[in-house]
Amino acid sequence: KVLEEPEMIAQTLMLDMSMEEAAILANILVLVIQKSVGEDIVKPNDLSASKTVSAKQRHASEIAHETITKKMSAIISDLLNKYQAEAEVVGPLVEVVRYVKLEHYSLSHLEHEFTALAEQVKDIFFKHSDKRVLEACGDAFNYFTNDGFEAIKPFAQPVLDATVSE
Repeated sequence: KVLEEPEMIAQTLMLDMSMEEAAILANILVLVIQKSVGEDIVKPNDLSASKTVSAKQRHASEIAHETITKKMSAIISDLLNKYQAEAEVVGPLVEVVRYVKLEHYSLSHLEHEFTALAEQVKDIFFKHSDKRVLEACGDAFNYFTNDGFEAIKPFAQPVLDATVSE
């Protein structure tokens, strides 16, 4: 049951542990979040089969997404800071950023926290050459500037522009 709680996994990552343990927990964290928001964590063999989702399942996924946003937005920056030098851990943690609803930052007037998070992702991008980390950073910036909440894009674009110009 503990492995179904993203907040518990994230809090555990804040404890002292080996990098191997942290990497395992970071990967589990991403999978638990993906499952919570209704994503398939195991791709079906028959790619033509479409998954039908009931209104009840969509509602449950939306509630889970909101809960994940509230819990993870409070700790993700600390986790990225703690593991910024460890590619095996920081890659999955950057992937978590895409599951935080960006409107949380705007509606709570926390644009400065979002900008700091975007700057962290930029710094991580320049510190690593690992494919997973670089793809996660690229996906995060795509989410920030294209797929995320419209009101937060003006805060993301300057960070992305600075990343591209460096």
